[in-house]
Amino acid sequence: MPPTIVNTVRAFAFAALLLSATGAWPGAADDFPNRPVRLVVPYQAGGNPDAIARMLAGQLERQLGRNIVIDNRPGASGLIGMEVTSRANPDGYTMLFVTSSLAVNQAVREKPPYDLDRDLAPVSCVAKSEGYLLVVHPAVPAQTLKEFVALGRNRDKRMAYATSGAANVSHLVGELFNLRAGTHLLHVPYKGSGPALNAVMSGEVQAYFVAPTLGVPAVQSGKVRALGFTGATRWNAMPKIPVISEAVPGFHMDAGWMGWLAPAKTPEAIVAKVGREIAQALQEPKVRSYVLASGYEPCASSPEAFQRFVRDELARFAEIARMTNIKLH
Repeated sequence: MPPTIVNTVRAFAFAALLLSATGAWPGAADDFPNRPVRLVVPYQAGGNPDAIARMLAGQLERQLGRNIVIDNRPGASGLIGMEVTSRANPDGYTMLFVTSSLAVNQAVREKPPYDLDRDLAPVSCVAKSEGYLLVVHPAVPAQTLKEFVALGRNRDKRMAYATSGAANVSHLVGELFNLRAGTHLLHVPYKGSGPALNAVMSGEVQAYFVAPTLGVPAVQSGKVRALGFTGATRWNAMPKIPVISEAVPGFHMDAGWMGWLAPAKTPEAIVAKVGREIAQALQEPKVRSYVLASGYEPCASSPEAFQRFVRDELARFAEIARMTNIKLH
């Protein structure tokens, strides 16, 4: 065989190998999925992320015609489930549903067990929340944000704030508030958002930056009092509650987000297909209404856009962790 023909054949074979490895052949994802897909949710069953993951997975099952099996792997702020997914076979049959703890873990840990760029492939953003409610126990003698800040600056009357765990988003919010407001609130971590809110309602601690959907029932029942909202603008559901930046200039913290990822090297065609299906699912009235009622906005995106977003979030959280000296070894 002439050398030119040999080279051409070799080049074609090499290109075919590359295309098949990346799933870039036309139709590479046509038969995906042909068996059940495992969706790792690295949080407790019954929580807000788990509930939204199940609602979305149910709609995707109807669209794809295959079961999506939820695999709850809670623990270590989501690290267990994230590590499980990062080491899974990158064939599209193991996926990951996460919150912003994905970026926080890498930002605050000296040696996280995964690397966002190396080990995981972003598929799509799912939902974003605008901010957290600052709630306090009714016995706290502060009716306004300014009064609360004044109390927090008084070292003789030390107040404490709850979080759902050390070195997670709620911890970053609390320490950023301390930094911007000049307060000295003591951090008390709990094992989850439910126990943290219960600690405030019981008076064990004085304050908590809580996810709106979890905090609103407690506010409405009078078990806690809402003083502020961490977002950039007032929350539409409670417009009378001021944003914290009105009393603490320079303070602003969006709440968490949720997203869908896959193990690195999952075929691009499969990643793209799942991303398109997620975008379609989030347009379904039942799914969209559920996400909105949970205090989030649907935010379907391309894998590339979600990757840029996650990188920006990692940089943002890393800077907050640096300023507030939050680091896990």
